Amino acid sequence: MEEMDNTKISVAMASYNCHNYISEAIISIVKQTYKNWEIVVVIDGGDDVDSTIDIVKNLARQYKIIRKIKLYTHDKNYGYGSALKNAIEMGTGELVAIVDADDALSDNSAFEIMVNYHKMYPDASLIYSDFYKCDKNLKNPSLRRCSDIPDGKSFLGYFIGDKYYSSGYIVSHLKVFKRRFYDKTIGLDYTLLKAVDKDLILKLEEVGRLIHIPIPLYLHRKNYRSISSTFKLQAPSYRKAVIESKNRMYSNAIERRKLKNIC
Repeated sequence: MEEMDNTKISVAMASYNCHNYISEAIISIVKQTYKNWEIVVVIDGGDDVDSTIDIVKNLARQYKIIRKIKLYTHDKNYGYGSALKNAIEMGTGELVAIVDADDALSDNSAFEIMVNYHKMYPDASLIYSDFYKCDKNLKNPSLRRCSDIPDGKSFLGYFIGDKYYSSGYIVSHLKVFKRRFYDKTIGLDYTLLKAVDKDLILKLEEVGRLIHIPIPLYLHRKNYRSISSTFKLQAPSYRKAVIESKNRMYSNAIERRKLKNIC
């Protein structure tokens, strides 16, 4: 069995105009019973770069975690995929947890639970939990269940003609993966306009197992300014570009799997 008794967790945190929320995200990590972690924050431009930097630095001093936080900034907004990819790849932990800057962990033992599951499933590339969907204040949580993916089944859906159909399986927060499995992939596609998380899940499924923990470990904030929330309000040309980007991602996943002869 893989030795993971003192495994380091790198928390990949992408931030864009999240200065009002990032404190809750970081404090939820500070409160974890499992203490061997680092936070890699990448501020992806925006209107609040200086204020976000000040908040992160003040929290680092307040909680005496200066050596546990790495802070980077982009000179402009390159997009969530670019910020997340940098946050993942600039970490040093054997495990990588994705915690968005406007969300938070719901359980102080979330990391402890994740490390124990990764110990139980050494062949798992990605382990994910259930989560709570909350309002803009991270209040009024509503439980959201993710899916177990049965043996022989896949997170990847299928095309009929030019239209893509989802497999129907739900894989969401909290997502924690083994870096050594990520390193077997070609890495996150930072050019995607949407569904960056799905690209990551598909690539990790190609190199290992996906394991579901039926425990809610994450608070997901309803963001009314997110790409998903405002998609229908965008210009037709942009919506078309997003759909084409997602279809390219799914088509690439299908082609990679044909080459590897996996489902």
